[in-house]
Amino acid sequence: MESYNDKAAQAAADYFEQIRSEWSNYLGKDLPDFDRPPLPDAGRAVWKLAGGSNNTDYPGLRYEDVIPDANGQVHNKYGLRIDDLWPKHANLDQWKTYLRHVVSTSSRIGMLDQIGSDPSKPRWARVPVGETCEFCVMLASRGFVYLTRETASLGGGFHNGRCDCNIVPSWGERHIAGYHPDTLYRQYKSCADTISTLTTQDKYKEYLSTLSDKEKAKAPEYKKWKRDLELAEMRWRDRTWLNTGTPPPVGYNPPELQREISNIRPHEIRTAQRLADNGVKATFKIDVKKVPNENGKGTHDIGYADLENGIEIKTLKNTSSTNTINSHLKSASKKPDAKTVVMDNSENDGMSDEDLIARIRRCLAFRDGKVYIIRHDGKLTRAR
Repeated sequence: MESYNDKAAQAAADYFEQIRSEWSNYLGKDLPDFDRPPLPDAGRAVWKLAGGSNNTDYPGLRYEDVIPDANGQVHNKYGLRIDDLWPKHANLDQWKTYLRHVVSTSSRIGMLDQIGSDPSKPRWARVPVGETCEFCVMLASRGFVYLTRETASLGGGFHNGRCDCNIVPSWGERHIAGYHPDTLYRQYKSCADTISTLTTQDKYKEYLSTLSDKEKAKAPEYKKWKRDLELAEMRWRDRTWLNTGTPPPVGYNPPELQREISNIRPHEIRTAQRLADNGVKATFKIDVKKVPNENGKGTHDIGYADLENGIEIKTLKNTSSTNTINSHLKSASKKPDAKTVVMDNSENDGMSDEDLIARIRRCLAFRDGKVYIIRHDGKLTRAR
């Protein structure tokens, strides 16, 4: 594994030198020389991939705490050593997967070491490799803005070090084929805007007020609390949309449902398409099932959510009554798989979007689920 680590780190260092030289030529000036840092050893990649000591019985240690000194001693009271974090895989396929992570992690660590030591202070970007997760979409959407590890940290252990993004430095304006931070930011901003009324400082204070003193001591600071809510919203969206902005197609499971819904409930298809335009995967499913009665005689119907992933949709038409809104929420609360209700207000002349949100927040039904509205402009907003 050390061989894979060393080759990856050296490749990153060589790439850094190549880009730095090209930028120096392009800018027409010499960039200041500096002492290059040593290549990272395999232990740093192992530490990163293990999530530090957080997945052991001894969380909170630093990398230096588990590295033996010249006398072979480690400086933590538990005796945890970096060797204890090396993987113990049983088969070749697991090792191949792990080595791929080692290569990308060592390359990233080596590149960041070079950038951090460079007195010319290049900016750098996280450039995804193919479709990536919500956390990396958020960071990659910022483009070439990072100067240090810390400016991009915001939860470095989000996927236990198994990020596959590339670290690319730049000494000026730069465009990379296939990397479109403005597109990524558009999707990130859409998700953040959807829940913006629920991520204010006042809402954070409300959240803290529900915690005990012991829980408050461990509560995340506002910035991280807000970020985690935004990431959860992004996680709910379709991965392809999140990366490209391309809406997922409305689906039907089984396919025969399309004809039935088109004939009987075409308004639901319009609502599903609006959801898809906002990056939510909308797949219709059978929403009524017959189950045996408890006495063993006959059956009765049980209603389920309209869409997969527990999404119940309501297309509002000429709706102006709070009782109607509450009735919809009560109905959803009786459906065992319903987790989210989406009320489509885009075709409704009976109330404004703000009025609808206020009425939803006053209703007591469906308190354990999420409630969204589709606004008159077609955008998605979470009401509660």
